[in-house]
Amino acid sequence: MDWHAWTAAVVAVVGALANANRRRWGFALWACTNSYLAVRNADAGEWAQACLWTVNAGVSVWGWCRWGVVEREMASVGRAIGREVVRVVTTQPEREED
Repeated sequence: MDWHAWTAAVVAVVGALANANRRRWGFALWACTNSYLAVRNADAGEWAQACLWTVNAGVSVWGWCRWGVVEREMASVGRAIGREVVRVVTTQPEREED
């Protein structure tokens, strides 16, 4: 195996570790390494492997996009919760009179 393949393997493992730790940028690493491996296998005439790596690259891009939507949704929820907390904390409780 040449240094290109070893580099792709190491980068792919870093991407896997990033995704396991809920880091979105891991998908970008996977998309790059999967694309490289698709081209490499196509060049070698390994069409089944080239198709597999192409699908994996597409799934990586889809994961990147999907996690971006989820991050935006979570940020929106976080801002709404933060506004509600501020409203509750700054509002004086009503006193009951006997």
